[in-house]
Amino acid sequence: MARWEIRAKNRWTLVGGEMILLSILLSVWLAKKWSWDTFTAIIAGIVILIVTSFLFFRIRIFRYIFSILFSLAWGLLGYTFADSASASSVTPWVTALLVIALSLFWHKDYFRFESG
Repeated sequence: MARWEIRAKNRWTLVGGEMILLSILLSVWLAKKWSWDTFTAIIAGIVILIVTSFLFFRIRIFRYIFSILFSLAWGLLGYTFADSASASSVTPWVTALLVIALSLFWHKDYFRFESG
């Protein structure tokens, strides 16, 4: 029997934000690389968002890869901030590991609904 999970409408999620961020960054990069106009870049961003959403919610391995890559990206961002804010050489690594662990923990919700 299928298990239903009720979530609040219009809930801002980590993965939703990451998909939007990915589509914006990729569309801006593509627009600069191939000298696209603004309309084409916006359409590319929408297509990237739709394709990423489809892949994330339909293909299990893509979910894992997406979560791991974004967790590593958040860890790199944490490392960069901690490196600029601290003179210690250990603090950035500890911060990066904590941010990666937290990010993977927050992504865990998207794997629970598979087991039902």
